[in-house]
Amino acid sequence: MTRNLRVVIHGGPHKTGTTSFQALMASWRARLLEAGVFYPDSPKGHHSAILNTKSPAWESSGLRAAVEAARAAGAHTLLMSAEVVCSVGIAGFRRLAESLADCDLAFLFVFRHWSTFLPSRWAQNCKRRDSQPLGTYVERTLSWDDHVDHRFDLVLSDCIAGAGASIIAVSFDRAMGEHESVVPALIEALSLPRALMEAAEARVRANATSDRDGIELVRLLNGAVAERLGLPQDDLFVARGEHRQCDTMFNAAGALHSLPADDRHRLIELGRETRAELSFEAAWRPAAADRLDDYADLFVNAPDGAIFPARPARKETYWALEWPEIADHPLFAAPIERAVSSMRRKMSLTVPH
Repeated sequence: MTRNLRVVIHGGPHKTGTTSFQALMASWRARLLEAGVFYPDSPKGHHSAILNTKSPAWESSGLRAAVEAARAAGAHTLLMSAEVVCSVGIAGFRRLAESLADCDLAFLFVFRHWSTFLPSRWAQNCKRRDSQPLGTYVERTLSWDDHVDHRFDLVLSDCIAGAGASIIAVSFDRAMGEHESVVPALIEALSLPRALMEAAEARVRANATSDRDGIELVRLLNGAVAERLGLPQDDLFVARGEHRQCDTMFNAAGALHSLPADDRHRLIELGRETRAELSFEAAWRPAAADRLDDYADLFVNAPDGAIFPARPARKETYWALEWPEIADHPLFAAPIERAVSSMRRKMSLTVPH
């Protein structure tokens, strides 16, 4: 009797070493296949188009094509990765499972302590779409009872309820303490070829958050762009909380590239004048941490039952400046116009004629 194809879906979430893992897997496709693991070719090494069941246009044909390609290649395991999977909700997990009913399905998730995850998630939101200050984002997240950005336990419970598949969970913080990277922990958890370990350790961390001033400028620009286009503010944050796809993503950073250095410096100084601090006390845990502890047995690198090691106190500095306060600033006028024009062109191309 032929053994069922094993399908492993790595579902992030964001800011947990996902890009580094995807880049390594993509660069090792041929070597992985020699070991019986099929990693589908895809732009930038991630498989959102195949796995994003939140998309209204999603259909299972891409996923089934990957299954048949893996079987045709003689693989025993099909490995795919997409950060969006962690927020598809029960219905999204069910769609994936139903499309893979003839396979042995497993999910792999990595969770990072909230005190470092939340600021990184906020920065990623700002680079792509949102406009709220860090302090506002954290407050809104923790007060939204079932928002996936702090209810990590919901990712696991939704997966269990929707897919009924096996789950492998990894503690990002413990992996960093042991390997200074999460990728070796993922290689171990998936029993991938040991030769990947050296390759992982030689790689520079990918997609690390940097240039906080630049992120703050993009955040403010996003707010003005959304207002000019009549679009809702912070829709990426809200969409994740509602388990839906964000309707319109921005790329406002490009509109700041031609901003003269002196003007950029003056805008940054204006923002820095509003600097505020967000403090996480030593051993701080949100209320949702107790719920995640109920799933400690799923974590392959938390043998003592403690998912995250004790953390010292830390602070995050951010701009409290809100976008309406700067939307009419003369130095911001040209970037706003460039960003709005760019988005209007992009939106016109996506509207059916």
